[in-house]
Amino acid sequence: MELIKNLRLTNMEKKLFIYMMFMAVLLLSALLTGLFIMGRFRDQKEELRDTFELQMKVFEREIFNSFDNLNSMGIQLSENISHNIEDFLDENHITFGDLKDDPKLIDALERRLFTLLKGKLLQVVCSGDFVLLNTTADSSSPKSQVTRSGVYLQRISPLPSENAIRLFRGGPISAIDGGNLALHKNWRKEFRTDFFPSYDELMRNFTQSPKYVSQVTDVCIPPGTNERSFHLAVPVMSPSGDVYGFCGFEMNQSLFQLYYAQPSNFDHLTCMVVKKKGGRIVAQAGLNAGTSDGYHKPPYGALEISHTEAGLSFFDEISSSYVGIAKDIRLVSDEPDFSLVIMIPKEDYLAMVDKRTLHFIVLMVLISLSTTASCLYFSKIFLSPILKAFESIHRQEMDPSQCYGPEIDDLIIFLSNKDKDYENKLAVLEDKKAAAQESYAQAQSEIDRLAYARHKEMDPADFERFCEGLSTLTKAEKRVFDLYLSDLTAKEIMEILSIKESTLKYHNHNILGKLGVSSRKQMLRFAALLSHEQSKTE
Repeated sequence: MELIKNLRLTNMEKKLFIYMMFMAVLLLSALLTGLFIMGRFRDQKEELRDTFELQMKVFEREIFNSFDNLNSMGIQLSENISHNIEDFLDENHITFGDLKDDPKLIDALERRLFTLLKGKLLQVVCSGDFVLLNTTADSSSPKSQVTRSGVYLQRISPLPSENAIRLFRGGPISAIDGGNLALHKNWRKEFRTDFFPSYDELMRNFTQSPKYVSQVTDVCIPPGTNERSFHLAVPVMSPSGDVYGFCGFEMNQSLFQLYYAQPSNFDHLTCMVVKKKGGRIVAQAGLNAGTSDGYHKPPYGALEISHTEAGLSFFDEISSSYVGIAKDIRLVSDEPDFSLVIMIPKEDYLAMVDKRTLHFIVLMVLISLSTTASCLYFSKIFLSPILKAFESIHRQEMDPSQCYGPEIDDLIIFLSNKDKDYENKLAVLEDKKAAAQESYAQAQSEIDRLAYARHKEMDPADFERFCEGLSTLTKAEKRVFDLYLSDLTAKEIMEILSIKESTLKYHNHNILGKLGVSSRKQMLRFAALLSHEQSKTE
């Protein structure tokens, strides 16, 4: 049973726990390495850049398709308006120049073009459509240099279910649409050319460029409104190449924000399309949209690109900062003339970084705790049968009917046999010890008897003189005396002390004389008796 008592079972648990922890750490390291190789653990900036790029692809496709459709519909509208103008001029046997200063002819032409514009407006995703004619009803007016005739219609609501429209520019209300057309509160009969940014440049480009080359104007705020708008302008031309004016579509902020809101996991995503302005992003020079189910925080000033990290651009304005990406895009011209921007507020970006870091820390803590708890639990579960079996052996309460498992049962049998062997050997040794003790007692009794007999045979005075003479021996003599007591011969003593025979004889003579004995034999007998006496005293 001593074998079981000496086992340190707690150390077994500790070792098993350490081995299991080491194995768990190796497995977790291999798992984390695999996830890292497969790109599951990536830098926050890289992941955000990839998300922005994916969002950019969706946004770019929608913008490109939208403006491509507007361009196609604008060309169709231009051709239809051109045909209608040609038919109107032929029917009235006049030229386009004859429309100048003739309000009745201009009103009649505008009524004709109204129906065409209304139909297109309800077909196209836009906030308005228009035709601006290169003529005026009153050239004598001081403002005639910047006023032009035409028709401009706007949607009252950007919602696709709402088809109500209103007249923003154009001829008499009573003569158009049966008098049921809503009138914009800032309605005017004619356009002002300074309403369109770079009007003169547009007309010059239309005159010099091939037929139906569209252009997108800079963002402007139509007079009497408070919404920024893009205008797609397409020239209206005669068969001979004369420019009658231009037509096109309006895209304002409300419609853009409604139609181009993006599905996204970002809370405050801002998507912008802006006219390129050098190296800066001017928010007021474009339109913006947010997310489909949230709201966005668009900038309102000029954004400077402060720096770029991992493909991300950091945009700063006076009161706020943003993180995102920008991309140049071609809408209707051959050269990229717009920029698309996808961005989120910098505080959102920093919150994402902090959240990711917190998630990683929590994950590592949970993994560490669960691994430690699992190793503790399974080490105890694994050793529990062994500990119970050892405890049963220790208490000698083994239940033969109870099974601890084949391996543990074999171990118990092995340890039990070893314990029996140990007990048998211990019993044999105990018997030998008892016999040796008995023999020792007998030998000691015999020694006492012989010592007593010798003591009786010796003269007490000689023995007393011997004992007193021991203290008078010199150091060299005492060493020779001790060597004689060790049963060494004279020759062996001479070799040990490296002395000559004459020197040894000299020491022998002095030793025997001081001890009062006549021979070495008597000296050794007295020394043995003295040793026996001292052992009995102790």
